[in-house]
Amino acid sequence: MSLAGARVTIVSASEQNAFFEDLEQSIAYALRLLGADVHHAVDRFPDPAADDAFVMIPHEFLALTHPIGHPDETALSRTIAIATEQPGTHWFELSREFCSRCAATLDISRVGASALRATGVRVQHLPLTYCPEWDVWHGEAASERPRDVLFLGTFTPRREQAIARCAPVLSSRNADVLLADGSRPLRPGMPGVVLGREAQRLYAGSKTLLNVHRSEQAYFEWHRILAAVINGCVVVSEHSLDPVPLVPGVDFVSSTIESLPYLLDLVLTDREILQELQQSAIRRVRSELPPEMMAEVLAEAVTAVLSRPLPPRRRAQVDAATAVAAPPPFPDPGWAFLSRPQSDLQVIRLGLKRLLRGAQEIRRSFEQLGPAAVARDARVTYHGPHASVNPEISVVLTVHDYETLVREAIVSVGRSRHSAFELVVVDDASTDGSVLAVEQALQACPWLPATLVRQPSNGGLSAARNAGVHHSRGELVFILDADNVIYPRALDELARPLREDLTLSFAYGVIERFDQRGPLGLLSWPAWDPYRLRYGNYIDAMAMIRRSDLIEAGGYTSDPRFLLGWEDFELWCRFADRGMRGVRVPNVLARYRTGRLSMLAVTNIDTSDEWSSLLDRYPFLSSDNYAFD
Repeated sequence: MSLAGARVTIVSASEQNAFFEDLEQSIAYALRLLGADVHHAVDRFPDPAADDAFVMIPHEFLALTHPIGHPDETALSRTIAIATEQPGTHWFELSREFCSRCAATLDISRVGASALRATGVRVQHLPLTYCPEWDVWHGEAASERPRDVLFLGTFTPRREQAIARCAPVLSSRNADVLLADGSRPLRPGMPGVVLGREAQRLYAGSKTLLNVHRSEQAYFEWHRILAAVINGCVVVSEHSLDPVPLVPGVDFVSSTIESLPYLLDLVLTDREILQELQQSAIRRVRSELPPEMMAEVLAEAVTAVLSRPLPPRRRAQVDAATAVAAPPPFPDPGWAFLSRPQSDLQVIRLGLKRLLRGAQEIRRSFEQLGPAAVARDARVTYHGPHASVNPEISVVLTVHDYETLVREAIVSVGRSRHSAFELVVVDDASTDGSVLAVEQALQACPWLPATLVRQPSNGGLSAARNAGVHHSRGELVFILDADNVIYPRALDELARPLREDLTLSFAYGVIERFDQRGPLGLLSWPAWDPYRLRYGNYIDAMAMIRRSDLIEAGGYTSDPRFLLGWEDFELWCRFADRGMRGVRVPNVLARYRTGRLSMLAVTNIDTSDEWSSLLDRYPFLSSDNYAFD
């Protein structure tokens, strides 16, 4: 079937999720195969002529464009909607309503097409096919794949829990866990967003793609999986509906979500399995999903649309300069509640929090006057080969009444693979057996160079961390709390970017949250983005910081308004305000224990004082003039 002489315009929104630009590229390639004259329109529907047809992905167009650019009934009579949404989502419902008004609808998933058909929408399946413009691998069997595992996808609670389950496998290999914030459209240049050619290069440099569904709907993520297969990346997925023509166990492997870590480990340890899956998948895609298959479906839809008479135009033509993009939606910042009237409950919560903070300050003042504080200087002892080691990294571990957990933290540091590091333990006047537990753990790790600093009185977390930095000798400082642990590769992985780029001030990795039941989710997964700080803290204390930059910035704050769990947040805001930059290392490198009573539990009774103070100090938190780097 030929489309010679047909003019097909692909309509998109300038602020739409760039994820769909790959799909539009593939559609344009298929249309040109049959001779169509392909054009592009942005933020508006042009005035249709007799030989014009439109193709668009409804996903965000109506939300992200001005109403003056929306299609009228004449334009809709020539529009082919490309449905991409997973059934059961908010976007599916919005897309369904628009598709019902279009001349034709094509869905890239049989599951999605079936769901649309059940609502009365006339729809055909549009198979995604091999697209040469997605291929940066070109079938080169000997090409280097330095990355063992790649995850690409938007963040959902289900995905974070699945990745947390895979943490032991990911942490022991070269892995990139790249989660994107789906609360706003993903655009090129946004921190942490990987799209288009950059994503295709990642696939071509990765042995496996870890695929997890965003919800319980077992929707086969065709766009992502096809791009991976085209670039020789083996797919390890949870079970999916309708992967035809790909065959599970032959072209890719799948399991239940609970078994994914074991399946991933098995595939990565068997080179022969990897090669067989890779070659089988690309052969099947090239033979059973040629681009002509997509072209034929598109051609049928375009031909059917153009065979109908063009209804009369009911409004004036929209000029390209007239239609403008609507601003993309953003969530309210974390401090937005400050501008709203306070309820009686909020006033009570604020008063309670101030009372608790005052009680803590009084207690610490009495401790500093008591018998334990007569000797004002801290007691410092050295352990292991302290004198013979010239450390690049100092792990600063603070402890206060954690005798049952601190040993595990110390042992995890002792298992680190880095060749030149030390441990600095600061006991912040514990009242239990924490000091004895620390000493016993150090004795069990005689190879570990360590310094134990015993504070004469409890000065709080900020003061303890600053004391640890003072006694550290490394150029880089890693902050660790006594109830958390690190994986063996953590220090190496975090030091590398700071060693390679001297303009970076700190690095942090993805952190697995866990409790006594097992893995729960993730922390510190977003990329460094100062603008994101206006929504709250997203980086845990477990980070590696350039010691000189930390000292230059003044160390951890002594302001009492931030001493109940916001010390880290205030530090990241201070770094951002000074133009200091951080980087996320996209692998799971540490474990964060949840379920215990934390200082944040007290702070989060009310956060008015904290947010007010941050806004006074750091105006960028309330500025709308922030541009992505």
